[in-house]
Amino acid sequence: MCGLAGIFHSFSASESYFTQFFNFALSSLNHRGPDSCGTWIDSAYSYGVCHTRLSIVDQTGAANQPMFSNTGRYVLAFNGEIYNHLELRDQIKGYQWKSASDTEVILAMIERFGLNECVSRLSGMFAFSIWDRQKKELSIVRDRMGEKPIFYKYNQSSFSYASEIGAFFRHGETADDIDPMALHRYFNSGYVYGENTFWKDIRRLDPGSILTVSFHAPSRLKVEVQQYWSPTFHSQTDSFSGPEKYTSSIATLHGYLESAVRSQLEADVKVGVALSGGIDSSLVTALAQNASSSCINTYSVGFKENGYDESDYAGDVAKFLKTNHTHSKIESEDLIRITDSLPLIYGEPFADPAAIGCTYLGELAKKDGTKVLLSGDGADELFAGYSHYYYTRASVARRLSLFLGSETTESIREHFLEPIRGWMPEHSRFVDFLNHMCQSNDYLRSLLLTRIPGGVDALKGAKNIKDNDLLICKDSLERDLSFCKSMMLQELIISVPERHLTKVDRAFMRSSVEGRSPFLDKAVVGAAQSLSDEFLVNSSTNKRILKDILSIYLPKKLWDRPKQGFSMPIDVWLRTVLRDWADELLSVDSLSSHGLLNVDIIRQKWHEHQNGTKNHKRILWSVLMFQRWAKSLAL
Repeated sequence: MCGLAGIFHSFSASESYFTQFFNFALSSLNHRGPDSCGTWIDSAYSYGVCHTRLSIVDQTGAANQPMFSNTGRYVLAFNGEIYNHLELRDQIKGYQWKSASDTEVILAMIERFGLNECVSRLSGMFAFSIWDRQKKELSIVRDRMGEKPIFYKYNQSSFSYASEIGAFFRHGETADDIDPMALHRYFNSGYVYGENTFWKDIRRLDPGSILTVSFHAPSRLKVEVQQYWSPTFHSQTDSFSGPEKYTSSIATLHGYLESAVRSQLEADVKVGVALSGGIDSSLVTALAQNASSSCINTYSVGFKENGYDESDYAGDVAKFLKTNHTHSKIESEDLIRITDSLPLIYGEPFADPAAIGCTYLGELAKKDGTKVLLSGDGADELFAGYSHYYYTRASVARRLSLFLGSETTESIREHFLEPIRGWMPEHSRFVDFLNHMCQSNDYLRSLLLTRIPGGVDALKGAKNIKDNDLLICKDSLERDLSFCKSMMLQELIISVPERHLTKVDRAFMRSSVEGRSPFLDKAVVGAAQSLSDEFLVNSSTNKRILKDILSIYLPKKLWDRPKQGFSMPIDVWLRTVLRDWADELLSVDSLSSHGLLNVDIIRQKWHEHQNGTKNHKRILWSVLMFQRWAKSLAL
């Protein structure tokens, strides 16, 4: 894990200009790579790159970056890990290796096979820049699932990029510089997705993409983006099904997961597992312990509030597997400190409260000397782990038809679901559920993007912002997939990279801890994509195939319970320990300072939440994260 930034001009730039750029970027990215840093300038073509290194594999100076290929043609700055780098080394005969790093393997692969072929063979997480000194061409590459971030900004004469938004030098921004599309998506979902960021002039590179910058004319640059990979699922007719195939699929997936965990345990530093006690992290822990000759290190975070603390479950799993387990509960002072820093950690508003627990978990691991944490991220979206995969429209309609004696789902909607919707409270979760039952498939899929019902009500002029969210997932809408797999595909495209992986990357890297996700391994993803719906969800359970693999290692009593996730007691905290902090950010003066929010609506929801008549935690949390970010920029 590292940080990188670079700049490419079509005009001549002074060395002092590059120095200023490097100093700001390196300072902003130091937490991503505190072990060493480096810079390089190609003054002949006005290109410069800088890199901060978190040394995980080959901790010697020979693996520092930016790194040159043997011929000197290519200059690489790399963030991430290549898990099959030893296998790839064996494929490159006669190369004079200077280090044991995976970074050098990427350079050798590009020099021997070219960029596209190199990327197709990589198994890992990565975002890297490669400067071709011969062609005077810059390429930026992001991994398939979007585990590693990369952002960029450009005009006709200048292109710059960085691992985090905070590395771009900015000064004197106003509310007019904010992208209205990003603002709308944020208050609808709690995070920004697609190419948009909160700033009009900064974009994020999509997962599975290669961006190329070259000279278009003597004083102009040309930027092109190609997608080399995108997630997909086999249709029901193409998927493997049947009892014999299920047994075979369990064995195949089990083998891939064992291999993925084993490869991701490899490091020259202390490695651990983030253990919540849920199915996904428990399976990763079990596989890691099975692959290790000694007790692995596991970490969990808890809360004092009843009903939110899963740490006892994590402790039971750790005890059964005999791991070296570390547990800590978040104290009030840590809660306030972390909450106040979240918008600064993420570089833009990010309203997933689980970021608090992830940030604290990274701090806990760092205190214990651990630099790598494996997690269970991605399993829910690949193996149908959420309840809305289980309660699909068709399955619920069938149950209702039996209950009501009706033969058609249309009559169920007309005579049962629609009337109930009429008298339920607006924005209730049950109304959302009924919408799932009553509307078209396009509408159902678009609802997956609405994580904060009524959230856009907090935003002035929200009705004037046109946002066709469905275009982002156009392929998933047009493919011949089951409803379950359509939902899974949309979440793989949007919420996995821009919510879950963003959450883990920024939270862990704030403490200079690298997060790894075995479920997002190239082979594991490929196996998941071929499974039929019946292997994922049946009449009694979801995440079926993972549960059957987990049962090999753990008794059912340790993991068979309703899914909780990394839930935070935000509603309670906003009435207690965070009340004063929130009250200041939600004051009339603070809410009015930038002119972007509906002050009266937000104030009303704040009062209703405080007096206990309603629970507005979702919309209030999104407003608070935005307000703290705006305050840090003096908007």
